[in-house]
Amino acid sequence: WEGIEAVRSIRDSNWLSASNWDAGLGGDGTAVPVLQGGSWSLDWTPLIIGDSGTQIFYNRGLYTHENSLFPLPYYRLIKINSPSADKREVVSEVRWQERGRWHSVEVEEWLYNWR
Repeated sequence: WEGIEAVRSIRDSNWLSASNWDAGLGGDGTAVPVLQGGSWSLDWTPLIIGDSGTQIFYNRGLYTHENSLFPLPYYRLIKINSPSADKREVVSEVRWQERGRWHSVEVEEWLYNWR
């Protein structure tokens, strides 16, 4: 859920600052959420899960992509699709390896410019 909530937070912050609702959400692509100074942004560098920057770390009570002393065996990537100017499909995938097999879970959410 945290990946979806990061994207939702960006959308909501845009509304509160009177910016375009989708500023920072890009078009179609893949990203990881980055928390800096209490605000979320997206790093569009990773293209596939497993790329550098997609591993999750436990850091100050959050599961982030910020390198810390506590790496976890999980990898996360957010996919954003823009089927129209007023909606975004957001999919957050988390993948991990257990007993030599890869597992994954995806959470999907649709965000709208309903204001």
